[in-house]
Order: sequence, then structure tokens, then C-alpha cells
Amino acid sequence: MLLNCIELDTKLVLTTNGDTHVRAKIVAKYLQQVGRSEVPVGLGLPYTLKRDRYYQEPWVHDYDLTTYPNVYQNGIERMVELIMASEEEVVVICIGPMRNVYEALKLNPNIVSKSRIVCMLGSVRVGYQANPKPFPEYNVVCEIESCREALKAYAGKCTLTPLDTCGNLVLQGELYQRVLAAEASKPIVGAILENFRIWFEVRKKCPSEVDFVTKRSSILFDTLTVYSAFTSKHLKMEELYLKIEEDGLMVETTEQDGYKALVAVSWEDNGEQAFYEFLVDRLLL
Repeated sequence: MLLNCIELDTKLVLTTNGDTHVRAKIVAKYLQQVGRSEVPVGLGLPYTLKRDRYYQEPWVHDYDLTTYPNVYQNGIERMVELIMASEEEVVVICIGPMRNVYEALKLNPNIVSKSRIVCMLGSVRVGYQANPKPFPEYNVVCEIESCREALKAYAGKCTLTPLDTCGNLVLQGELYQRVLAAEASKPIVGAILENFRIWFEVRKKCPSEVDFVTKRSSILFDTLTVYSAFTSKHLKMEELYLKIEEDGLMVETTEQDGYKALVAVSWEDNGEQAFYEFLVDRLLL
């Protein structure tokens, strides 16, 4: 989706969470396969709270990252350089835990003056899959202190797409069938579906899921974050003051006790359907 958003000019894809080398291989092979190897790939700081499973690793088990023309081993340093050298405000789209942003802020706090962040982060009023009870969301729980520091540094320059609006985004029905039908003609779609099938085969929990891939997507959390980097159309946005509890729960609080962020709290009438149509149009460009 990001590659087909004409509103955005992608300067770097920086991998995060766990084995960032494996993740960089996945990103680089994908970009090469769809003819976008001019987009640089950076390795973020490797870390994990527990042993990660890399569902798509079979796709890159024999891929040599050195064949990719634009790889930065110190991706955080490169991110800082790009932000500081830019004449325009840089949008940092964060779809994983916030460790890279935290490390970049330590390297050069002045990046805040030249950038803003848009994050898939938290659960404010709604939890996973439209649960009416908020829940400590994965990207926050992985890096609680990094999230706190990023929200603090970017207070007033932060947009969030929490589970409230992104936690139930699934393509199905006619729109999903349009995507499936474009597999052979659209390299971007073909590479997505190739990865989706590998991901599904590794993670599927029971035989009854066997036809899952032919009927619906997984939850597409991060597509809304990309979308929110350039528009809030169809979304209800609120300026909130937020803090993160010790268990990783993100809660609304006062100006004195929290950090200001612009939050996508809900959809306008028919807004979610309009977003799905936009998403499919971009995937099929």
C-alpha cells in the first residue's frame, strides 16, 4: 500500500523487533521482486522480549541481503541523517514497537523539530477485534519505556491509529476477490499473496482454517497507519492526553499527567467501507 501511495515518498524502510536482519531480508526481497529496489532498507536495533517466530522466514531462507543495492547496517543512524537533512517535514510511520524511534531520539533529540510520527499503537477505548474493553496492545507491551519516551518527545506531533480503528480491518467479499484476481498481473499483489500463504501455513492452528486465504485477509492493522500519514478522511479524530500504565495499557488522562496526541478513535458513518475501497484501489494501481 505504501509503495502505491502517491502522496508519500518513501526514503527508508527500517526494520524493528527481534531479528532485524531476517526482517530486512523479507523487506529487501519484496522490494526487489516488485521492482522497487531504489527504496533503501535499514537494519534497526535487534531485540526481543521472547523468541520471535518469523512466519515468512521460509520465503528468504536462501536470500542473500548483500544482493540488495541499498542496505544500511546502522539503519537508526541513517534515519537520523535523513530527517536532519530534509528541507520538508519527515513523517515517520511506525508500525512496530518504538525502540528505533527511542534510539534515534537518544542519538539526536533535534529530529523532533524536523519530523512527526504516525503510529499503530495502543488501545484507548476499544480492544482487539472490537472488544469494548481496552487492552495492552502488542507494540506498546514490547517496549513500554520506548513508547513513553516517544510520546513525550513528540507530544503534539503524534498521530495514533490504535486498535479502536485498525484492530478489525479485514478484507473479504468482493473487494478481497478483486485482490486475489490480480495476483498474476500485479507484482505488488502477487508478492503479498505469496507471503500471505507462507505466513498462513506456518501459523494456522486447525484444519478448519484451510480455506482462510481464499476468503479473507489477515487483520490489516498497519494499512490505516500508512493512510493516516497523509489524510484523516472517514475517521473521527480527537486530541487526547495519554499515558501508559505499567502493564502497557494506554489510558486517557489530563494535560498535566499525559502527552498530547491526535487519535483516530472511531470511523465516520460508512467510513470503514470507504477505506477498504481506497485500499484496494491503491493495491491494484
